Amino acid sequence: MSKLQKVLNILGQFPKKSQTVVMNVIDFDKMTPSENYIKIIETMIAVSKNAQQREILSVYLDMEPSDQEILEAFRGNDAMALTPLYFNDEQVDFIMQNIYRNRDGDFRLIPKMRNCSAEAMPLEGLKADDDIIAARLLITRVATNGTSEEFNGLKELRKQPYDGPYDGVFTKMAPNLRRIKIISSFAKDEPHGFFTRNGQMYRNVCSQMTTVNQELINDISLRRAMFLMFLVAGGTGEDWVALYNLVHFMVRVPNSATGYVLYLNDFDAGGNGKSKFISLLHRMFGDSFTAFSTQQLRFTISLLGKRLVSISEYEDSDNGKQLQALIKSMTGRDNFQYEGKGVDPIVAETYQNFVISSNRYIYFDDSGIKRRIQNFHCSNLLHLIMNKFTKNQDYLNKLFGNVYNGQALLVQQEMAHSLLDYIAKDERTYNIPIRPQSVVLGALKNPILRSLFNPRLNFDGFCMETPQGTRIDLIRLDPDARPEQLNYASSTIQNWFEKLKFEASRDNTSLTTSYGLTASVEYMKSRLLELDERSNRLRSKDHVVLEKCELNGFRSQELFQEFILPECVKYNIPVEETETIIKVG
Repeated sequence: MSKLQKVLNILGQFPKKSQTVVMNVIDFDKMTPSENYIKIIETMIAVSKNAQQREILSVYLDMEPSDQEILEAFRGNDAMALTPLYFNDEQVDFIMQNIYRNRDGDFRLIPKMRNCSAEAMPLEGLKADDDIIAARLLITRVATNGTSEEFNGLKELRKQPYDGPYDGVFTKMAPNLRRIKIISSFAKDEPHGFFTRNGQMYRNVCSQMTTVNQELINDISLRRAMFLMFLVAGGTGEDWVALYNLVHFMVRVPNSATGYVLYLNDFDAGGNGKSKFISLLHRMFGDSFTAFSTQQLRFTISLLGKRLVSISEYEDSDNGKQLQALIKSMTGRDNFQYEGKGVDPIVAETYQNFVISSNRYIYFDDSGIKRRIQNFHCSNLLHLIMNKFTKNQDYLNKLFGNVYNGQALLVQQEMAHSLLDYIAKDERTYNIPIRPQSVVLGALKNPILRSLFNPRLNFDGFCMETPQGTRIDLIRLDPDARPEQLNYASSTIQNWFEKLKFEASRDNTSLTTSYGLTASVEYMKSRLLELDERSNRLRSKDHVVLEKCELNGFRSQELFQEFILPECVKYNIPVEETETIIKVG
């Protein structure tokens, strides 16, 4: 390519107005070709807004072509013909700031709200963008003889390969010419929305958490949130700390490769604060929170970019098993294939945590779920007060907020912002252990194990002394038990009665221990009584026991006295205290 042709190519990149200014300085009647050439270069330098162009043109001032070359290039209509139409500076800026190439290879407009979530805009953009882009990248030129010429910029873009190589102006536009990469990351160095890094354009679809509003922060709302968390955790110090640490971790460490499953449950009670607590989490996590149900199993695209997924009123059904498989997949790997209706699947990193609530205790027997489940049995305090004594839910709405009441909604918002602000300032390290589900509670759905808690149980009917020791015939407890029920019962009993060191038969129909009959039965009776008392305490609707404990300076006794004791006095609800517990009811 000659130096003069390079000058013409640069001129072709100028806006139409700038091209006109340059062409108007040409006068071969009054100036020599050489003088015209210098005037053209000087004018191009003056009107160019591109520093690189100006630098190149300044070099060409001292490299004059021959008079014949100048005349051929810039005389009359020939000049227009020899000046190629190309992307001008304005178009290049438009492309770099407003256009990306989607996964299908089509060019689409970057939304003006660049931080929009995955749900706010189709991941592949809108086909209507084609007309807008084509119009902005079209150049039409009419020569003095009436002939016209068009430059189709969109067509030129489409010719470029996905992965390059690129030259000329396309080198500058390279990030926009490559297919966009979709990621789902909460990392601070990967901004939300569209961004360019190392010659590649990305779209980070992670939705954002709530931004703390300082005007909504106050001490009483923080104490309310802490007390609600205490009750949802079951009213014990150990579980209170565990639940706070878990919420703290989900907020502060969003890009954790392994998600947690927060399971909130009770026994057909309801009204124990689970929904209030999940509403609190919703307002804390903002757009990064979403609800999901078994009816949505086919399409998981709505979960893309979410940090916390809520599944309410979970049931142990066929769909429930499918849902467990989904949760296992999403919490156990770095990448997940999100499916959508009518669109190609999207493979992206997954950082979801789940919160599951149920009014029935459901035992998750999948090993993958067991490693991530964080089980919390809610205290029945709120249910007891509301259903047995007050018969009125108004005070609960005033205490913890209600989404359907304006004033109470403000209470929820203040709780969320206060707790979120508190967590943001609480620096700590994490040790989140596996919290095993209650074997006792989970076992109650098994017919063999359920029969062990029958008060009229006759141990002589299934326990017998043999030369090898004491044998327990499980099949006698339920002759209709299925193999999987026998297997589950066998392993559970071995855990319950660890002292007896049972050996199971191959088909799990019987267990044998070296202990004598009398010693084995006595131990089993005492252990079953202990387990029964524990499960009854959790399920009790007559009274509730709360531990006197502390979390980061928040004392359960003081929180109870502030928020619950006035109602107990008002409605004559019995309250007994010892050094370690508070008994209500």
